[in-house]
Amino acid sequence: MNIFDNPVLVTLSDSEPFVTLQTNDTKHGQSQRFYLHKQTLLRQLGDDAEGNDTEADLLNFCTVARAKDSIRFQLVWLHGNCNDDVHGYRQTFFLPIDKVEKALAGERVKHLSHYPIRQEKAEIWFTEPAQKAIIAMDKLKRHAIRRFIRDNFCYGREEKLVVQTDSWVGGFYFFSTVSKFEGGIVPHETEVIGKDGKPHRKVYFGLHT
Repeated sequence: MNIFDNPVLVTLSDSEPFVTLQTNDTKHGQSQRFYLHKQTLLRQLGDDAEGNDTEADLLNFCTVARAKDSIRFQLVWLHGNCNDDVHGYRQTFFLPIDKVEKALAGERVKHLSHYPIRQEKAEIWFTEPAQKAIIAMDKLKRHAIRRFIRDNFCYGREEKLVVQTDSWVGGFYFFSTVSKFEGGIVPHETEVIGKDGKPHRKVYFGLHT
């Protein structure tokens, strides 16, 4: 199987306070317009975005979630008839963050998206010491490790990773039980100047393989 499946041409347009989303692919043709609240996209663009958001528009549903440097969309298009029969189809695609931001700023954006099979998360197991280490972290570090897990390990569900503590790197070490893939999850800490003009502590984790 090719790593890409079912290319979808996606169009985002401004329709304050919404962004209208319309798709076109070779199998289903052009879709209806889906009206998605801008606040939903803004939540997923935030540094502390977790989980996903789901919205409904008539019979249709859209689930939005952050995926590293892109936003993952899953659309369910449903159609009914006078006999109360419902049928439809599902589309999954990823849009780069910069294009989503342009749409939020009022631009009309088009993007040919492919569904990358390997964007699915690997199965991840944390050893008991690793779990305890995360629980013992301060709030900023816990947010940082959650962002790291959210944005990394998109190696496909066939990959199974074990995460354990590593005193040498001051963070964590992970290895695969399927392939020979392994590496370190290393914490980094610095100061950044915030919008208030004051220095603020910034923590992030880096992937080292």
